[in-house]
Amino acid sequence: MHFSTRGFYTLEVAQAFIKELTIKTLPFIESQTPFSVLGDMTGYVPQDREVADAVRDQINVATEHGLQGVAIIGASSITKMQYARLAKRTRVEFFDDKVEALRWLRSARDSDGRAQGKAKA
Repeated sequence: MHFSTRGFYTLEVAQAFIKELTIKTLPFIESQTPFSVLGDMTGYVPQDREVADAVRDQINVATEHGLQGVAIIGASSITKMQYARLAKRTRVEFFDDKVEALRWLRSARDSDGRAQGKAKA
């Protein structure tokens, strides 16, 4: 799955974005297919506590339902620190280059040795 986000969110905007992500991942969740995410966070800024908590909760729920890894491109140093803290239960890596991020996602392996991160929503 791929997402792109920018700017500073209100809680309402964050909840709408999270709802959209949930809808996009439902096919993976319903089929119990592990999935990975590529996120473009160019222009995204660190969020307030309320929004950060909502993002953390969504990442944790997604991890419980098959999220295998998250590759983030274009994040600032402060955003990287916040996102890494929020995604403690999930494999997350940060990249400057989309090609490298996709390579990392595609090289990730689950315990059965099947490649992950190839599906797009």
